[in-house]
Amino acid sequence: MEGGKFDFKKAQRELIRKELRPILYEYGFVLCGPTAYIRERGGLLQEFYFKVEVSKLRPWVSYRPVFDARPIVSFGSDGPNGAKYENPYRGFRWCSIDYWYTEDDVLKEKYYQRQFLPQFEALKSSIVNGLLPEMDAMRSLDDFIQLYESCGKLFGEPIRHYDISHTYFPFISGVHGASGKKRMELILSEMGGTWLPTLPKIVKKYLESHMGGMDTDSEADRIFHAYCNQVRIAYKLDVK
Repeated sequence: MEGGKFDFKKAQRELIRKELRPILYEYGFVLCGPTAYIRERGGLLQEFYFKVEVSKLRPWVSYRPVFDARPIVSFGSDGPNGAKYENPYRGFRWCSIDYWYTEDDVLKEKYYQRQFLPQFEALKSSIVNGLLPEMDAMRSLDDFIQLYESCGKLFGEPIRHYDISHTYFPFISGVHGASGKKRMELILSEMGGTWLPTLPKIVKKYLESHMGGMDTDSEADRIFHAYCNQVRIAYKLDVK
């Protein structure tokens, strides 16, 4: 506590940087935001986002195809959990402290040490022992689609229990199985409209420049592959 002042948000960021970043780097994740980490495996993006708030740390883990340019969609979780205590996902949940609003920094730091740090250690354990092994086993977008088709589990929960699974996977499978102009039509239909302003600037600009239509399937395929590379660039990933 510097100068008698305890900064809870700063403490959270430092903990993420010191305790989680080295682990995620070891697994091939790259930093794509102040507290966001991402990697690509066979066309599938895997992301961790740690939202630092004044009262708590909110972790988020998600999967999405590389052709989904939206920063964070709903297909993920901020608190997977299982019925058994031994479940390796159990610690993946919000980490918070009581009296976060107090001006008594000594009291706030005491709760940080006694309450927040054990929660954070449980979060770290769940990432190392639960989430990362599962994510390593998910080698490609094909594996992700197969998990849905086989009614498997994602982050310890049945994948079809996720609210948007019944609409999200038809979109993913449709794009994944299409080519040419049809594929780009599906992309523009999903990424345009209300989502367009939320996309990374370079992705938004690229899509806007190709909304007038494409003359041939081969041209549309070229645009699709370039679009995916724009997504990769936006999230600090290697282009293909």
